[in-house]
Parts: sequence; structure tokens; C-alpha cells
Amino acid sequence: NMVMMYAPIGVFGLMAYTVSMHGLGVLLPLVFSICIGFTDYTANNSPPRVLLNWVGLDNFVDLIALGQYARTFGTILIWTIIWMVCSSVFPYALGILLAVLLNNPKIKCKKIFKLIYILPWAIPGYISILVLQSMFDTGYGLINQFLGLFGVENIPWLTQTTPARCALILVSIWTGFSYPMMLSENIIKNISKEIIEAATLDGASPTRIFFSITFPLLMFSISPIFIMTLAGAFNNFNTIYMLTGGGPSNYNLQGNAGNTDTIITWLFKMTVNQQLYKYGS
Repeated sequence: NMVMMYAPIGVFGLMAYTVSMHGLGVLLPLVFSICIGFTDYTANNSPPRVLLNWVGLDNFVDLIALGQYARTFGTILIWTIIWMVCSSVFPYALGILLAVLLNNPKIKCKKIFKLIYILPWAIPGYISILVLQSMFDTGYGLINQFLGLFGVENIPWLTQTTPARCALILVSIWTGFSYPMMLSENIIKNISKEIIEAATLDGASPTRIFFSITFPLLMFSISPIFIMTLAGAFNNFNTIYMLTGGGPSNYNLQGNAGNTDTIITWLFKMTVNQQLYKYGS
């Protein structure tokens, strides 16, 4: 009886201890990282050789408004927003389009097409990025070789700003359309056929049915996930760092920033390469 009485207390106590330790494991590094942003911590000014000084909001003012990094921050922020929108909207647009096509009764061999469309999502992202990096190579890449068959000269995909940014968006579409396609297809299947039939009897065209019935119901269901996708795109590190490394270089930008760097990759460079921990934090 004593064991049965105190066993639940012990279990709940162990659960509470686990949760508290997990919370500390997440909270302490976060608080420590935030605090560094209010100090003068750099490679040349680091403990235990010197004590850190609290500088208040000076780092934020230097980085965002008045310092030598302010122009760089503004330039990179604009590209980050463009990248966030394009790398989220285009994969979802393609995924929804393919989902609508797969739900068309006139399409045959749907399972084969669905398997092909899922493959980019099934392959680990870093492997896809490494393969696509070689395909975008200016000299021997398969993409330039294919375009050369139509008389198109070699495009410097990874060495000039506009082609590099276009390559990043194309890669984000390739690696990101499968999930919204599968999600959209399941949602479209669950839309009541009676509503579609009623709209058809009223004389609505397939295009009108899509934009007046299918698309609104679809967006109502996937909008929360799409918002999470936008947040993930803002913090997308792997695609940019592995495909272009933030390049091509731009000597007018500070902090070793390149023309395809986003906020997250630029701050990573400032932290790891230049050891400007106060700005990186």
C-alpha cells in the first residue's frame, strides 16, 4: 500500500524534474546569448583575459541604424524578405497546381506521378542541394549544357548576383513543393463534391470553381502551416550556405557579407568567421 501510495508522487516528481531540467537546458543558452548582445564581446575582447563591459543598446544602434554595418543590414534585410516570400509562395503555388491536376479525373497513372513528385521531399535536403550545386556549375553543369542545346550561352549561376538569387529560388521550389502538394491534394479530396456539382449546374466554369470554392477552402486549411513556412524561410540557413555560401562577394558590404546572404547566414559569418560575438548575438 505504501508503494502504491507514493509511486505516483515519485513519478510526478521525476516528470517535474525532467521538465524543469529541459526548460533550463533551453532557457539558459537563450538568456546567455541575449545577454551577449548587450556587451562588447569580441575575439579581441573576451574573458578571462578581460572583463566584458555592458554597453546597453550600442550594438543594436551600430548594427541597425548608425554604425558601419547599418547599410549592410538594410541591404541584406531587403533580400531576406524577398527570399522569404519567394521561397515560400512559389513552392506552395506549384504544389497547389500539381494537387489540382492530380485530382483531375482525366489524369491517368496518378500514383506514378505522385511518386515522382514526392521524391524531392524524400531525398535529404543537403544531398539535393549538393547535387543541384554541381548542376548549376557554369562550366560543366547539366543545366548550362541543356540550355546550350538551344543556343543559350553559359549562365554564371553561382558567380553573379541575379543568377545566383534565381538559382536559390529554383532550388527552394524543387525542395519545397512536395509537402504542400500532398497536403493540398488531401484537402481537395475532402471538399464536398455536392458543392462542386451545384456550382457546375449553376454554370460555373472550372476556373471559377477553383478560385471561388476550392482555393478559399484550401487556404483556410493551410494558412497556419504557410505562416510557419514563412518563418522557416526567414531562418533558412542550409540552402543558402551550402549552395552559394552567401556569395558572390560584395566589397561594399561589411561583415564579410555577400549578395545572397540573408540575416541568418550573415550573422553566422560575423560570429564564426569574424568572431564579432556582440553583433552575432
